[in-house]
Amino acid sequence: MAVTTEQLLDGLQIPEERRLALWERAERMRIGVDYARATRQALADRRSQHGSGGPV
Repeated sequence: MAVTTEQLLDGLQIPEERRLALWERAERMRIGVDYARATRQALADRRSQHGSGGPV
């Protein structure tokens, strides 16, 4: 049987306001990682187009 994130947090007995703060921080970090990946991919695409004589 798989344990859910909610069950793990309940087991740690983290207060609700702290739990929400941790969740929000994790979400901001995930958004930052997604943005960094998209930026890195856009730069790689631009480099490959420039190197192949494509439009810049």
